Amino acid sequence: MGEIVKADIITVGNELVSGDVQETNGRFLIGRLRGIGVKTARISVVGDEDWAICDVLENAFRSHEIKLIILTGGLGPTRDDITSRSVAKVTGKRLVFSDEVLAHIRETMESRGEEMHPSQEKQALIPQKAKVLKNPGGTACAYTLHHHGKIIAVLPGIPSEVRLITDQLLLAEIESELHPQKSESVKKIHVLGLPETKIEEMISPDLRDIAGLQVAFLPSPTQVTLSLVAEGAGAEKIVSQAADAISERLGNYIFAEGDGSLEETTGNLLQLRRKTLSLAESCTGGGIGEKITRIPGCSAYFHMGFVTYSNEAKSKLLDIDPALIDKYGAVSKEVAAAMAQGARKIGRADFGLAVTGIAGPEGGSEDKPVGTVYVALSSDEHTMAKRFSFSGDRAEVRERAKQAALEFLRRKLVTS
Repeated sequence: MGEIVKADIITVGNELVSGDVQETNGRFLIGRLRGIGVKTARISVVGDEDWAICDVLENAFRSHEIKLIILTGGLGPTRDDITSRSVAKVTGKRLVFSDEVLAHIRETMESRGEEMHPSQEKQALIPQKAKVLKNPGGTACAYTLHHHGKIIAVLPGIPSEVRLITDQLLLAEIESELHPQKSESVKKIHVLGLPETKIEEMISPDLRDIAGLQVAFLPSPTQVTLSLVAEGAGAEKIVSQAADAISERLGNYIFAEGDGSLEETTGNLLQLRRKTLSLAESCTGGGIGEKITRIPGCSAYFHMGFVTYSNEAKSKLLDIDPALIDKYGAVSKEVAAAMAQGARKIGRADFGLAVTGIAGPEGGSEDKPVGTVYVALSSDEHTMAKRFSFSGDRAEVRERAKQAALEFLRRKLVTS
């Protein structure tokens, strides 16, 4: 029988404490650890300073509850990469050159057609008795170390490398060494088109009598995520019962579950219905196309995208009559519809999806203030357009416009 394992996560980097780079490794690790039954008790963010790293490490070792300590960052070849030195100091281990790591660095550089730089030898210095976890995506290898009844896992800071090492190597290592007991069931349900107050009103009657269920509402500018959690015996059954009840109540307002995204769901629907899509984007600047092409295999349904920011581009690339733009304005229901029709016809697709709007901070008027966005969808049968009014800064308006356009298409696909 396993035990409940608690973890301490420490992310290292001056760029994190200065605010220049957003910290994402901690959030990723929390989710992955939760999936194997490890609870994160604490997360710390520190700069590339020896005293700071040592301080949080020593604090973690003082805790009898913590069995796993994970550090990310500070394993590079430059002078400010000092994490291994700090780990060695706190654990009382000597730093030694690892032939295994050195060979990995050489092989990785050779595979890129580059020579190993002398400064990279520093990355092969790791604490004595550390177990190497080779980095599938870079030169900085991770490693694990046992000390005072705890396991320390030290990973590089680049998020893509953290993900690769964690999924391919670290999780299996943790399960093998600590045998965590998964006593928790978690499910996330993503909702569009309803405010959290309305969602709560709709689902509360069905969830009220489900004992042991915890429901959290996680709103963002573009969606609301419901987090369902239950612990102990029967946890999976409790969460499944709640998820079924919510699905019954909310229906098509639910666009994805778990790690699913709107672009993935929409792409799956296009593929399922054997339909294709072309885009015409103005205020989103190609952002919808970027979202769609994140999904592997999207070439099965995505034909092409037009970024027509200027009026001239709309006329030349989408064959829109300049007189239409002069009469109604580039940000209008009529022009959005014409953009969608042009994308569909010229892009040789079943659907043409278009968006035009005023993202701000300037350019608005009394009739069309900043945040005004038109989304249009064209098919062989008909073309429809809808006006949206979004709040927020330029980035938020653009993100909401992308989401609204994809949701406009998804709704068409699920109801047709």
